[in-house]
Amino acid sequence: MLQKPLRVVQVLGHLNRAGAETMVMNLYRKIDRTRVQFDFVIHTPERCHYEDEVESLGGRIFRVSPYRGINHLAYARQWRGFFEANREIPVMHSHVRSTASIYFKIAREYGVKTIIHSHNTSSGRGVAALAKNVLQRSITDNADLLFACSRDAGRWLFGDQALRSDTFHVIKNAIDVSSFVYNPETRHRTRAALGLQDRTVFGHIGRFHPQKNHSGLVDIFGEILKRDPRALLLLVGDGELREQTEAKVRHQGLEESVRFLGSRPDIPDLLQAMDLFLMPSLFEGFPVTLVETQAAGLPCLIAANITPAIDFVPDLIHRREIAHDPAQWAQQALEIVRGSSRRDTSAAMKESGYDISENADLLVQLYTELATTGGAG
Repeated sequence: MLQKPLRVVQVLGHLNRAGAETMVMNLYRKIDRTRVQFDFVIHTPERCHYEDEVESLGGRIFRVSPYRGINHLAYARQWRGFFEANREIPVMHSHVRSTASIYFKIAREYGVKTIIHSHNTSSGRGVAALAKNVLQRSITDNADLLFACSRDAGRWLFGDQALRSDTFHVIKNAIDVSSFVYNPETRHRTRAALGLQDRTVFGHIGRFHPQKNHSGLVDIFGEILKRDPRALLLLVGDGELREQTEAKVRHQGLEESVRFLGSRPDIPDLLQAMDLFLMPSLFEGFPVTLVETQAAGLPCLIAANITPAIDFVPDLIHRREIAHDPAQWAQQALEIVRGSSRRDTSAAMKESGYDISENADLLVQLYTELATTGGAG
């Protein structure tokens, strides 16, 4: 009789294209699904970008209500109901740190082993960020393993002492490098399909969230357009600030030169079409998108606060302080475009250890060992 695969439930906010979600899906596509199968719990009633693909790969999708504080008891009841109905799931891998302390305690009651995964180096600012910081204080108490996209992200969420523990592991935000390799024919075809042949194309991929600083990005592009009337900005992604960003683009009279593409399945092709990638984020952990851009041989101008550990192809990564004037960003962006040429960077990317196959194998090993041992106790 064939042995059933180990079922691991991934806990996420949603299943749209964003950093953590894309990282999980990259692994899911490559993982040996005869040994490990993923299920998902998401915190949204809306149909999401990756749901059809998850179901085609054999995964199941469950939903709980977003946590609002006032619904604390109802939220906990939903989780208890989930564990009660799905006793065949032995491992939980959470990417939602803010409420993990709630459902990890319940998971422990049902004998489920738990993993918390840090994807950032900051919560941001404001009341919501403060609430997340309070909720996550006891996050390691009920976690059997601690994962992070980098040591900096691990240090931020778990502290220095945890990094010296056997329970801590860096899980690289790896990709299928072969899908992103620069191809002049793909670039020409994609630019033609989008009507970009004679344009200088700047791009950004990311959810419309305060962290990503789309407002600052629009200001930067406005300055670029003053200097290069052929410039065009592609904004890929969705999120709560999309309408606000669209309004700002209209207010500044940029609508003829900014395209909102929404969530797209053809990210490798879009990266081929771009001339420069812009990322003026207020904070980041270890952005998957910058792994993808370098695999595509695409030069990037990014915020200086983003970890230098992301620099696999150093001549492609350029930095500027967030506090600098948008005009300074614009001037540097245009200088980079004028001095850049595209090339195949796949050898450097594979040497960096960020090709997906190696990381998928590591994850199978860690899940299997956790499911068959006592965990953190």
